[in-house]
Amino acid sequence: MKTSPSLCEDLIRRTWLLVSLTVLAFGLAMYFLILSPLFDRLAASELRQGAEIAGERVELLFEDIERMIDTARRWGLREQFTLDDLHGFDGLFEPFVASQPRVTSLLFADERGREFLLLKMPNGEWRNRVSDPQRWGQRQRIFSWRDSPPPLTEGEWQERDYDARRRPWYQGALALTRDGELHWTEPYQFFTTRELGITVSTHWHDPHTGQLRVLALDVKLFDLSRFTQSVNTSANGQVAIMTPDSHLLGLPRHPRFKNDEQIRASVLKTAAENDLPHLAEAFEQWRADGQPTENVLFFVAAGARWLGFFLPVRFGNRQLLVVTVAPRRDFVPIGAADALALAALFVALLLVAFLLSRRVARRVCRQAVGNRQGAVAHARGRGPAAQSRGRAQ
Repeated sequence: MKTSPSLCEDLIRRTWLLVSLTVLAFGLAMYFLILSPLFDRLAASELRQGAEIAGERVELLFEDIERMIDTARRWGLREQFTLDDLHGFDGLFEPFVASQPRVTSLLFADERGREFLLLKMPNGEWRNRVSDPQRWGQRQRIFSWRDSPPPLTEGEWQERDYDARRRPWYQGALALTRDGELHWTEPYQFFTTRELGITVSTHWHDPHTGQLRVLALDVKLFDLSRFTQSVNTSANGQVAIMTPDSHLLGLPRHPRFKNDEQIRASVLKTAAENDLPHLAEAFEQWRADGQPTENVLFFVAAGARWLGFFLPVRFGNRQLLVVTVAPRRDFVPIGAADALALAALFVALLLVAFLLSRRVARRVCRQAVGNRQGAVAHARGRGPAAQSRGRAQ
């Protein structure tokens, strides 16, 4: 007697399905319980590290500038420079400004509106602007030089509607409550160079006359983009520096921000205005989540899952945000070749499972057939003897 083929096939099918589901369940559990959280932690760590690197560079930049202006203020208290000696002012501060490539100019003014400007030009020249509204009105004297300042008689007269006392850096310093405090302006366009930047200013009072003195340093924002574009978090990650209202001061790596003109044209615009959807979406998600500064946030942009991290950087009365964003796929260490290899491995496991299932099922079927045949033979052997005993009785 033979066992039904459908029974063996059903046993093979059930055994193979059980093994396959076990392998699949194990694989899914490994991914969702171990690998996926591991990838998220890896991504969060990389984003934090990128933000901290950029943040440290920005903090060092502003700390250097603050030390510079504090040193200059101390020189002013000792009257090592005054508004009566332009050449002495230049001789003292030319190497001072030249030592800091991110400082474009130094400004010194008093409460009468008298002002000295020492400006470092991109072509290597130096320029002075001397203002005295009470004596000259809107006229200013301009001196340009390279190796040494020219005689004071050679200055060029220009007429401009300018008064240092109306500038943001002067107004900010005037509002300070104590001598030596620092004020950082909002980012704005410099009056002379038309370049976007930020200015730190401080004030003190002349120890003899009690008159107010204001000193300021102009800092280019252009170099912040060099910081952010040099930090690498992942293949498609971006690092940027934003104001709290989402205007960009440090631009991320992008083909549209390769040369100086493109960078200057894009600074102080929002991420949306610069067509940076991932940064724009990250900012909106960050604001919707209550502006967290400790946790990495997850968001969806262009149908893909992204991560973002916001690190506040505080200096004086201002705060900036170092922002890092990256697609989650950048942190999954499985490429197309790896995925194909895993798929091939899974197919091989299923094939092995099928072969083993068939072998086990056939063995069970054969044993079942043998047991059944033995039972039938045994039953047949006992049948005549039982009949004989019945007749004898």
